[in-house]
Amino acid sequence: MKPEFENIPLVEMDKQYEIEIDGAKAFIVYRESDATITLIHSEVEDALQGRGASTPIIEKTLAAIEASGKKLKALCPLVVKYFKNHPEWNRIVA
Repeated sequence: MKPEFENIPLVEMDKQYEIEIDGAKAFIVYRESDATITLIHSEVEDALQGRGASTPIIEKTLAAIEASGKKLKALCPLVVKYFKNHPEWNRIVA
C-alpha cells in the first residue's frame, strides 16, 4: 500500500467497507454469517482510477476481517486476483 493511504480510516457501513480519498470512495460490498465474511463486489470511483486505491481498500478490509476472528470467502474477482499476488493472506481464507 502506498504510504499516502496508510492513515486513511476504513469505515464499515451497511454491509460495505469503504475508504474515502480526496472526496472519492473505494468500497467492498460483503455478506456476513456467524463464521465468515464473503466479499462480493468492489469498486473504485472514477476519480481514484489509476491511483492504486484498490490496494488499500482490500488490505484494510482483510485486516478488519482478521481482527474480527471470522474467515473470508472471496467472490469478488479483484480480491481473488489480489490473493494470487499476496498468499500471506491465505491465513484468513475459509
